[in-house]
Amino acid sequence: MSAVAETGHKGEVVLAARNVAKSYGSVHALKGVNFDIHRGQVTTLFGENGAGKSTLMKILSGVVTPTSGEIILDGEPVSFASSSQARDRGISIIHQELSLAPNMNVRDNIFMGREIMMATGVDFAEEERQTRLLMAELEEDIDPLTPVEDLRLGQQQIVEIARALSVNSRILIMDEPTSALSASEVEVLFKVIRDLTNRGVSIVYISHHLEEALQITNHAVVLRDGAMTAYAERKDIDLEWIVRHMVGDNFDLGSPPTGYDKGEVSLSIEGLTVPDPGGAGYAVVDDLSLAVRAGEIVCIYGLMGAGRTELLETVAGRLKATAGRVLLKGRDVTGQTIAQCIRDGLVLVPEDRQRDGLVQTMTVGRNLSPQGAYQDRWRRRGHRLAVGRQPAEGGDRQDAGDRPGGHPARRTEPRHRHRRQGGSLQAARRARPPGARRRLHHLGSRRMPEHRPSHHRHAARPHLRRIRS
Repeated sequence: MSAVAETGHKGEVVLAARNVAKSYGSVHALKGVNFDIHRGQVTTLFGENGAGKSTLMKILSGVVTPTSGEIILDGEPVSFASSSQARDRGISIIHQELSLAPNMNVRDNIFMGREIMMATGVDFAEEERQTRLLMAELEEDIDPLTPVEDLRLGQQQIVEIARALSVNSRILIMDEPTSALSASEVEVLFKVIRDLTNRGVSIVYISHHLEEALQITNHAVVLRDGAMTAYAERKDIDLEWIVRHMVGDNFDLGSPPTGYDKGEVSLSIEGLTVPDPGGAGYAVVDDLSLAVRAGEIVCIYGLMGAGRTELLETVAGRLKATAGRVLLKGRDVTGQTIAQCIRDGLVLVPEDRQRDGLVQTMTVGRNLSPQGAYQDRWRRRGHRLAVGRQPAEGGDRQDAGDRPGGHPARRTEPRHRHRRQGGSLQAARRARPPGARRRLHHLGSRRMPEHRPSHHRHAARPHLRRIRS
């Protein structure tokens, strides 16, 4: 990996946005924002979903152009017509939603559009060598020739990070880089960030994992409703300061209610064994047993590759087990299809909501009720769910693929809220700010009086302390 920073004093402003505004029709995504990026330091951008964080970063990296305002690089106004122009000036971005080609291998994804050439064509051997070095630096055992579609979501995120690191960047924007990473992988990424800043590279870091972001930030900026509400250096901020400026004063994250008696066992997993979906010849879930009572929230911890995803996908009918069984209220549902599980009220919000949970070309309303997309009663139901969730976000008629990156989970979860048996939430807090987390807790607490169980699958993160029951 190589990273180059021009000669300058650490801490000086290298890239700045001045009175930047961006409008999409009548929607004002940014409202006169001022934002500074400091040489060799980490500037962390906080904000709720829809606050304008990703829009601002896309402007700085040349993906979109501002409606008004100016971008200043090294003291001179600049204008980027494309992301390639910004990259030529040393600005790279890791997007919140993965932008990989799933049918291509890891090596080709990393060097796509900037292949290493030699006299006879592309130097694939050199590209593979550099890819292996990148993976070694990120402490990941990923073969450069593996198709991206065969990688788990967290591994795909590592590839996205490696692609950005392979560019000679002096300003690197990281938009939710850890949303699918385990705690150990986050630590490796933080070591890479510290190494980059020591070499003078400027980092812009966006994350809803607030506790993690505080470990590496030098400067904190908070956006709310498209406007900057606060700025401070690391020594002057804490978690309470961030949350207060993100969502307002007197904010309570919320927690499941107490005083409810758990019911009988609703979901029982007995001796479940699941083979590796990639055909590696070993079991990713080996003789696992678990009982979930009605009205109970169960959080499943584990590092990437520990079998969390495969466990829940097997319970929900996506994968097949080689041994064991799954009982729903005493009835054996092992081996049922996804449709049969949904019919019985056993539903899954998938880990990769963008790829597996949505039909991008369908409207929000039809995604919420896809089984009845051509029936008026289902369209009306989808409209009520969409409008009931967020009336200001475009309702049910906007295409699901046109929504911001923080919205896939909010478009997917309401789909099964009418089911009465139970449900599973995969990586339930991916890209979730405090306000969205409170809504998730509220949804979980509403199930308790109805005795509806839930699974929440996530890597080991401190926030799960708040939703145990």
